[in-house]
Amino acid sequence: MRELSENGKLRKQLSALTKTINTEGLLFLIEQANIIKYNAEVEKANNSAVTSKTKRTETKVSIKSADDFVIEAEKDKSNFIFIMRNSRKFLTRDEMRSVVKISSEKSSANLYRYFLKERSDILKDCSIKSQNDPILKKMIEIISTKYKSK
Repeated sequence: MRELSENGKLRKQLSALTKTINTEGLLFLIEQANIIKYNAEVEKANNSAVTSKTKRTETKVSIKSADDFVIEAEKDKSNFIFIMRNSRKFLTRDEMRSVVKISSEKSSANLYRYFLKERSDILKDCSIKSQNDPILKKMIEIISTKYKSK
């Protein structure tokens, strides 16, 4: 409420002053007012963009938390991408079939051994240090729910 009354006083004061200013001065004031208006719009747009970017970043971080695991598949299902711990690991259809079969056994030890033998890069890049790593259980849970072995 105080801001409104202060704003009103300033407008009244500016209005009174404009009656004594010549045309050149009025043009200058109009130009300055347009600059102030433009700067306010730019600041509003920038704040909106920062807020939007912050929300997107928070979403990305929550998707890539330590124990989150996402699988993306190409349309023809010829390749799969495991997304976990800020890494993207590509698997062929045959590798995915092996992982699905092992996951159906619900054994994180077997899955760990498979990666150790066939795809040690997954263990290294995703910081999987033992068969007890929670991400392996998460992988098994998601894979065995989403895919069935043939």
